Amino acid sequence: AYEALRPAFADCGATEKVAVLMLDKQNRPLGVYEASDGGLDWAAVDPKAIFAAALTAGATRLIAAHNHPSCSMNASGPDQQLHEKLQRIGRELEIDVADHLILCTRSGEERARSIHGQEDVRPRAEPVGDARLDDADGEVVSLEGAYPEQKPGEVLVVQDSGGKLDR
Repeated sequence: AYEALRPAFADCGATEKVAVLMLDKQNRPLGVYEASDGGLDWAAVDPKAIFAAALTAGATRLIAAHNHPSCSMNASGPDQQLHEKLQRIGRELEIDVADHLILCTRSGEERARSIHGQEDVRPRAEPVGDARLDDADGEVVSLEGAYPEQKPGEVLVVQDSGGKLDR
């Protein structure tokens, strides 16, 4: 999950950003929805937009992530509240919100932590072959072939562009 989400945070600099990895029933990535660009220590998130993207993509599982520009790995009260809200809505829609990662994307300090307290959740091994990575559960998942136009090893980014989702 970390490797699939990391590119969404490449340009966040000193601002908080929220993105969601959408997965199918076999835990194959369907895309990354960039949910919010925020301020120095906040990001406004619209759960309706997240679940609209998930439903459009046919996702059955989500892994949310946001960065802390300070590189604090502690979940704040609002971080916990957002995760609980996403889980509650997900249960109603039968979409599993499996995890929520907190990322530090500062050069030289890159790390990630599950909101559930699991320490560094980055993959322990290099990608296997040309299109595989470890997901948050440590299972190897393939990124290849989720969409016919997808290039081997590419994770398509799904973005909201005025009410229409582009892949």
